Amino acid sequence: MLKITASILLVVISTFTTMDFVPRNDVKPEALKIASASAEAKNQLQSFRIHDDFSVHLFAAEPMMANPVAFAVGNQAHVWVCESFRQNRGGTDNRKHNRQWLERDISPLSVRDRINY
Repeated sequence: MLKITASILLVVISTFTTMDFVPRNDVKPEALKIASASAEAKNQLQSFRIHDDFSVHLFAAEPMMANPVAFAVGNQAHVWVCESFRQNRGGTDNRKHNRQWLERDISPLSVRDRINY
């Protein structure tokens, strides 16, 4: 019992001691830029060509959602939307680079090749 108590105490002490040495990031995240509500989405519905047996309804638009990158529809018509605000802020997007850059990027075959790149 003493070993367990000592082990728990050691973990707690080391956790709190480590917390003092972890650098804190005082930089506040950039505010998300979400467009205000507009009639743009509703106006676009009228440009759709749909069969008489179907109907189209708007169920979400800014500011309820912004920057959708993926969505899924459940079997009870629930819709889940994944948003991303990392456009031009995350990892390097190779779509804007030329073919030569892309080939150099994916051509390394060994660790030494990657280091030399």
